[in-house]
Amino acid sequence: MPNNNRNLNAGFLICIALSIATTACTSQNSSPPSNLQTHQSPPAQTPQPDHSSTLTFLFSPDSAYEYLAKQVQAGYRIPGTPTHKKVAHWLQKTLARFADSAWLQQGTAQRFDGKRLPIYNIIATFNSKATPRLLLVAHWDTRPWTDAWHKPDQPVPGADDGASGVAILLELARVMHLRTPPIGVDILLVDAEDQGPPRTSHKSTSNQTHWWSLGTQYWLKHPHRPLNQFALVIVLDMVGGKNAIFPIEGYVAQHNYELAQALWHAARRRHPAFFSLRTAHPIIDDHFFFLQAGLPTVIIVHLSPVTPTGFPPWWHTPQDTLNIIDRATLQAVGETVEAWLYQELPRQWLSRPTL
Repeated sequence: MPNNNRNLNAGFLICIALSIATTACTSQNSSPPSNLQTHQSPPAQTPQPDHSSTLTFLFSPDSAYEYLAKQVQAGYRIPGTPTHKKVAHWLQKTLARFADSAWLQQGTAQRFDGKRLPIYNIIATFNSKATPRLLLVAHWDTRPWTDAWHKPDQPVPGADDGASGVAILLELARVMHLRTPPIGVDILLVDAEDQGPPRTSHKSTSNQTHWWSLGTQYWLKHPHRPLNQFALVIVLDMVGGKNAIFPIEGYVAQHNYELAQALWHAARRRHPAFFSLRTAHPIIDDHFFFLQAGLPTVIIVHLSPVTPTGFPPWWHTPQDTLNIIDRATLQAVGETVEAWLYQELPRQWLSRPTL
């Protein structure tokens, strides 16, 4: 595979050839808004000592599903709307229940059409003084318009594309509250990942990668810690859908193939039906910008080799609802990240300098 230090431009040309349709993911829900009440977590379990060779999983797929459903039922999480701001504060308060600290990083970003968007990145820290650190990332915004040709102006619910990754990280925050992680961990819920141009815009076919992942780009310019403290970044996107398959994404294969292989082999020991060693096409998503910044990064994302878009059929459509969510998928991804964190992250990788 290409050297880890190879410039991303060559890989990006491959992605453009596959069309800008293979961009980031987001959506919203047509369900009536509901109050984001305090989530009722399952009863606390007595965690097994960290030195045990067999990990007792604390991750609850039912709890993760509740976190997911609350986001979707709240309404569309479109930057600049009242629901967007309301959900941002709920996410921060939820993480604050479990983390050493949690706060909103507020800023603005310019959308492809020139509109200035208020953005809220939500940051939480665990085992705050420890280094090296693991950065867990998911985007929480939803797309204002569908990319389905027959309904171009309808928003996307974003049950899978947005809410699923966030839900898994909220549940992992609860896990880390019960069992202190062996390394430092930061959760970063990034905003405005999916605000790129619709297919009907002429900019959707131009090489404008910077219209995507606006919250990640903002954070990379204003990180809450020096970047060299992060030994690894794991991005979650579209990690809750039915019949999900998670291959090794193309840019990850180019830059971190050895690490991805190690982590995917570990994942397949428990969940072989979900994790594939196949190398998939490259996509523009939050991981792309972390890789550009020189951070070792992997992404768990549902990619399809048979659909025209390269994503599951509900991607960027009004069909991205709770109906396509599967607790078994949430469990596979949640337990995989929990196992990586507490048992299987290569220690030699975490101990090496990153930048």
